[in-house]
Amino acid sequence: SNNTSIIIGTTAAVDVRYKGQEYVIKAISKLNSEGFNFEYHLAGGGNTSYLKSVANKYNVANKVKFLGSLPHNEIFKFLDDIDIYIQPSRQEGLPRALIEAMSRGCPSIGSITGGIPELLSSDYIFNNGSVNEICEILRKIDKNALIIEAKRSFEKAKEYEKELLDKKRSMFYKEFIDII
Repeated sequence: SNNTSIIIGTTAAVDVRYKGQEYVIKAISKLNSEGFNFEYHLAGGGNTSYLKSVANKYNVANKVKFLGSLPHNEIFKFLDDIDIYIQPSRQEGLPRALIEAMSRGCPSIGSITGGIPELLSSDYIFNNGSVNEICEILRKIDKNALIIEAKRSFEKAKEYEKELLDKKRSMFYKEFIDII
């Protein structure tokens, strides 16, 4: 395989265990030992010591970059710089970070938690904490799949944001009518 690294990214606090970044670290360790070249970039505040220890233990410390908490305008740049967005959470409500990534046309994969599956293509969903399934998905992804998925992500995010907006609007009108 070639030397350009494929950059995976997550936006989430780095010291909240249920966000699941450790599974991605273990997955890229496994894939890189098979000859792939994945990097994992993490945007999010919090104490990095646990995830750094996982990266060290799995020999990918040089492939895992902690960017800290980014201001909102830099999040877009972060999303534009990565190749694949991953939401590996073990628990999650409405995954706003994922919707935001998709709205930037980021091909996205995620766990089968909370609102994640309804946003993603079924080929790109893995069971919570399954390093093997993350590896399986990442092994299969090629340039072509990424382009198709980027378009799907973008369209889906638009539709989702419209739905959220419509819900907010109808709530607003309902409250307004109730007041009258």
